[in-house]
Amino acid sequence: MKSALDIAHETKLKPIADVVKDAGIQADEFEPFGQNRGKIKLSILDRLASAKNGKVIIVTAITPTKAGEGKTTTSISLTQGFGKIGKNVMLALREPSMGPVFGVKGGGTGGGYAQVAPMEEINLHFNGDFHAVTAAHSLLAAAVVSFVVVLLFYRDGTGSLEWNKVWLFLFLCMASHGVLDALTKGGLGVAFFAPFSDKRYFFPERPLAVSPLSIKQFLAPRGIAILINEMKWVWAPTLGIAATVLTYRSWRRSKRFPARPRATAKPRPAPLPPPPRRAPLPSIEPSTFRRNRCPSPPSTACRRRCAD
Repeated sequence: MKSALDIAHETKLKPIADVVKDAGIQADEFEPFGQNRGKIKLSILDRLASAKNGKVIIVTAITPTKAGEGKTTTSISLTQGFGKIGKNVMLALREPSMGPVFGVKGGGTGGGYAQVAPMEEINLHFNGDFHAVTAAHSLLAAAVVSFVVVLLFYRDGTGSLEWNKVWLFLFLCMASHGVLDALTKGGLGVAFFAPFSDKRYFFPERPLAVSPLSIKQFLAPRGIAILINEMKWVWAPTLGIAATVLTYRSWRRSKRFPARPRATAKPRPAPLPPPPRRAPLPSIEPSTFRRNRCPSPPSTACRRRCAD
């Protein structure tokens, strides 16, 4: 049995311009995004303000079956059924959730032969990636978010790095995602200058392959080939650059701070001879202590005085 993904990939999609024309939408009321999707402008409401209203069927809370048949699949099936009997019908679905779809949860495009396509682009919010990742594509967003993180969590003086160096490190980490996406063979490009410009960019050379969405496919030969591709074009150059930078810094440090000559160990001095032992005091008569007014018992100093 074919999976929903296989069916979506095998289906030849009708150009979005033909779909718009069949729906009665004028060319100036539609903004295309590629060959298979686009946005309808709100100006269409003014043109259709006096038109007759149609009937609305709302599909609400349905507990999905074990096969995944829920609200989306039911809505698409109803639309296909009405179209089959000649009704003029239009389907409106909510945008899929922002949760991950890497084989962990279902998408928002239906299933089997009751689905809408292109599946991946719809499930990834129509722009080829998640919203949280899209924010990192913009260089301005990367700079602002990095500054906020430094402002909230970094206290200058607690380490050897200054705040501007910490900000630069975070900014490069976030901006690197957009750079890698611009090197990828799929997607719509990267909006480096959003929100000032919606123009998307690709680099002239795009050696990185697109990773599959399913965990099962990622562990297949295709996923292993993609890992090798990323090691070749991402990890190997990154490790090479890191090794070069560390070697250069070590060389500069050795030039600025030459190694000091190692101090030679001093010989240990000869041990001092033990102090001479004094002869024991002779026995003294008690009357001698009384004549010299010594305390009782007599102290050592008094005994020596009496002995002398």
